[in-house]
Amino acid sequence: MGEAANLLRDQVEIDFVGFVEGSRLFDNDADVVVCDGLVGNTTLKAIEGTAVMAEHLLLQQLHSARGLQRLLLGLLRPTLRRVRTALDTEQFNGAAFLGLAGVVYKSHGGASEVAFAHALRRTIESVKISLPGVIAQGLAAHQPGSTTA
Repeated sequence: MGEAANLLRDQVEIDFVGFVEGSRLFDNDADVVVCDGLVGNTTLKAIEGTAVMAEHLLLQQLHSARGLQRLLLGLLRPTLRRVRTALDTEQFNGAAFLGLAGVVYKSHGGASEVAFAHALRRTIESVKISLPGVIAQGLAAHQPGSTTA
C-alpha cells in the first residue's frame, strides 16, 4: 500500500476503505474516491455513457409497451422520473480540482448551457466558502502532532 494510503489509514476520523475497484464504485463503500485525472475522466465518461445508454434502452421499452405493461409503466412513472433525475449528467457536470491554492472547476467540453450553468454555480459556491482554505484547514488539523486533531 502506498504512503498516502498508510497516512489515511492512520487517521481515526476517516473511515478509509482502501482501494476501490471500478466495479464497486456504486456500492456505497466510499463517499470519496481519489484517482488521477486520466482515470477519473475516463471513468466519468464511461459512467455518463452508460447512463445515457440505459435511458435510451428504457425509453425504447416504454414506447413499445402495450396493454397491461403500459398500465404498469404508468404507475411507475414517478419512480422512473426520480431515477432519470438521479442519472442526469447535466446536474452533476464537471469536478473541482483539489490540492490547488485557488478554485478550479473542470466542466465537460461537450456540456450544454444548462450543464455549464450547474458547474458555474458549484464554482461560485466553492469560491464563497473558500474551498481550498477549508480543505487546507482540515488537512492541517489532522497532521501528526497537530494540537487540533
